Amino acid sequence: MKTPFLFRLRYVFALTSLFALIFVLSCTQDTAIDPVEDLSSVNAKSSKGKKATRAWKAKLTNVGDLTIPLVPCNPVEAGLALTTNFISGNMTHMGKIQMGSYGRPQPGTCNLTGPNTVDVIFNVNYIGAHGDMITTVEHVTLTVDFEADPTGLTGSFDNTLDGNGDRIPITILSGTGRFEGAEGKLYFKDAIFTPNPDGPGTVSSWRLEGEITY
Repeated sequence: MKTPFLFRLRYVFALTSLFALIFVLSCTQDTAIDPVEDLSSVNAKSSKGKKATRAWKAKLTNVGDLTIPLVPCNPVEAGLALTTNFISGNMTHMGKIQMGSYGRPQPGTCNLTGPNTVDVIFNVNYIGAHGDMITTVEHVTLTVDFEADPTGLTGSFDNTLDGNGDRIPITILSGTGRFEGAEGKLYFKDAIFTPNPDGPGTVSSWRLEGEITY
């Protein structure tokens, strides 16, 4: 019979393997979403100075940057850490997400919350096709599916739940260009990670749905 201590070590070991590699991903080329709003029409609307609320969607992937120091999770003795990740894909109102877009886990916000769950807050910087940027705050819960994959490289992620059990939406921290002063909220959909068939780590993909006002 396994002691609780040994039982905990099993999951700590699996999670350590997961989060050391979870965001060392292969960027999927199938990132187009339909429809992507015509950027010239968006600019024309914004130039009138009247804000409007519109549907906001994205289809994204990311890849970890191991040249940037990892962000450790609590408790530190668990040995868990997350990477900063390059992001690619498409987003309505922004078009194709450009090189230099990234998500950074915020120091002190990554916490082991159960034998197979971790909560963390990311600041994510999206650069659009015309160079305008949106920075978001994203409360994320990662859930490992050990039944499907004992190695801990399979699972899902979603918006973290608040004290009332409601999903905390992704919100806009700041914006530039036509997105200056923008407000909005987004929710994860179909957000999963699986073992990378072409190398170590995982392949991750997700969609976002919500609304934006600018």
